[in-house]
Amino acid sequence: LSQSSALISKNTEFISTETWAVITQCYTEGVIAYGYYGGIALSGYVEIKDCIGKGINQSGIKVFGAIKEGTMFNCKGYSSSGPQQHAGIHSEFANMEVSNCFGYCANLGDGVFLGNCQSTSITGISKKGSGVVISGRNCTSITGKTYSNETPGLNLIAGVVLIDVETATNINGSSESQDNPGIAIGQYQSGLGGSECIVLNANGKGR
Repeated sequence: LSQSSALISKNTEFISTETWAVITQCYTEGVIAYGYYGGIALSGYVEIKDCIGKGINQSGIKVFGAIKEGTMFNCKGYSSSGPQQHAGIHSEFANMEVSNCFGYCANLGDGVFLGNCQSTSITGISKKGSGVVISGRNCTSITGKTYSNETPGLNLIAGVVLIDVETATNINGSSESQDNPGIAIGQYQSGLGGSECIVLNANGKGR
C-alpha cells in the first residue's frame, strides 16, 4: 500500500502475509494496528514507513504480538483519548526495529509505548500519561515529556520510563508535574525495582 488515501476509514482492514506487508506514505484516521482496535491490522512481516495514524479513543499506530519481524520508520501516531494502553504509537511484544518516530497522546495513554523493540530516535509527549515508555532490549536517543498531574498509583508516570531495558543511551525526559519525574527506571507495575540497566548520557527534569 503506497500513497493511499483509501485508508481514511473507521473500519478494520486486516493484512496478514507470510511475506512482507509494506505500507508507505499512508494516512488513517482510525488506527494502524494488529488486534482489536480498528484501522489497519497487521500481522506476519511488516514494514511501515512515512505513515501517519490518528486514533479516536484508540492508539494512533498499534502493532501487536503476532508480528514475526518488522520495521517502523519515520512514522507519527496521535491518540485523542482512551484508556492508558492507547498510546500515540504502541508496539507491544513485537520483534520490530522502530526509528525516527513521534507519538502524542492527548489523554491517559503514553506518547510512545514500545515493548521488545530496538528503538532509535523516538520522541513522545503525553498530557496525562508518560511521554515514552520502553520495555526490554536497547534504546538510544529517546526524548519524552509528560504534562500529567495524575497520581502515579500502580503505573509509573514520567517523561521517559525505562522498564527492564538492558542499555539506554542519550535519554532526555522532562515532567511538568510536581509528582512525576523526568526519567523513571524500574517496573511499570511496581515502582522502582526493575532488573539491572545501564544508562548513559541521561538528562531528566522534574518539578
